[in-house]
Amino acid sequence: MTNRLTAGDRDAIIPNLPSCSDDLDRRRLSTIVKSDRRWMSELVNGVWPTKAEAAIVQYTGCPLSTAWADRRGDRIGSATVLRDLLRAREGYLVLKFIMKDNPPDWWVNVEHHRRIGEEVEKLVLQRE
Repeated sequence: MTNRLTAGDRDAIIPNLPSCSDDLDRRRLSTIVKSDRRWMSELVNGVWPTKAEAAIVQYTGCPLSTAWADRRGDRIGSATVLRDLLRAREGYLVLKFIMKDNPPDWWVNVEHHRRIGEEVEKLVLQRE
């Protein structure tokens, strides 16, 4: 009898598909919300150089004291705050910050196609 909590080959959605760790070529894996307190501070100050705490409060609804702590790097940012920042108007910049250190192949592909789209748009606008 097998333990149904342990996934096997028969449980795969797409058989023989490489796992995420295979896709990353065995590079060092890490969590999205890093235990380094400076990480959240670098993120919010990079996306919102002025009034980062106001943006955090506006988009997450957290108390101002929590926003200041995130901005100063006094605490480890929570996944809930990160989720809400990803949903913000500047969410793309938040995601870009997250992906900058060790981007997976799919992100590199998305960015490549986005840049191609921008160039095509420039060419179309020049012709008009």
